[in-house]
Amino acid sequence: MVMRCGKFVVVMTLMLVPFSVPMWADDDPSVVRVATRFGSHPLSELPISVIRLGLANAPQPRALEIAHLPQVNQLRILSMLENGSADFDLYFSGHTEERAQQLRQIPFPLTQGLLGLRVLVVPEDTPAVETLDQLKQQWIMGSGLNWLDTDILQSNGFRVFESEYANLWPMLARRRFTAFPRGVAEAFAEIEQQAKQGRSFHISPDWLLAYPADYFVYLNRDDEELALQLEAGLITAQANGALDELYRTHPAITEAREWLDHNGYQLIWLVNPLMDGQLPNIPQRYWIPAHHFNKMQ
Repeated sequence: MVMRCGKFVVVMTLMLVPFSVPMWADDDPSVVRVATRFGSHPLSELPISVIRLGLANAPQPRALEIAHLPQVNQLRILSMLENGSADFDLYFSGHTEERAQQLRQIPFPLTQGLLGLRVLVVPEDTPAVETLDQLKQQWIMGSGLNWLDTDILQSNGFRVFESEYANLWPMLARRRFTAFPRGVAEAFAEIEQQAKQGRSFHISPDWLLAYPADYFVYLNRDDEELALQLEAGLITAQANGALDELYRTHPAITEAREWLDHNGYQLIWLVNPLMDGQLPNIPQRYWIPAHHFNKMQ
């Protein structure tokens, strides 16, 4: 009886809260919850580290908790965030004009643009191709369901195979497609993770695809206070050198820079059709300096 009464009281209380206000808002205002489908996976580790640093440098510092949602697809997560039904505060994802209109986007690239530098992860002994036309005609690129990469690759003339992220790795090992384009700061940890499962991959030394893209933080449009706090914290972390120190020492970026400094690849700039006029207005200091990389000069 007591448990039932407790549940009843909770339900009645929630009914009195406006739907646009997150249910958990009064639980602990000093804690922010970020949703991710991948937990501590390499896909999440770097952007989560940047968000945590931004919150720590905010005018009102806050802690960060992870809301792990492995069974919820990205479109559903964004919809929950938009309509106020989420049990988390923010989510990081690639930029589209639609997302920027429906949600509150913080105009700060979380990986300094490294997400848009895509290396091609391939099985061992994958035959090389020499020209861009051969790359487009003979290779098939893997991409996750509902990923922005799919539209970008297809609009630039690449053949694309889509599936759930977790399924793409065993499919690549079975050569259902040729290459898996990965962010240069993601690929090394992913290859190491796959090796533990008996799958052997490496980065093709011949190609680097590049387009303007990054992860950005999205919040419910009514969550202005948290958005301003986090943006101020990220700007402060960039100004006081804390963010540069994170980028300088983070293993994912260290490995990315080492690979980008070699001279063997062809750099292929792609058009990102999902870009609008917002991203070019982001200060250049928030993007990784091009002179760091031999091929980016």
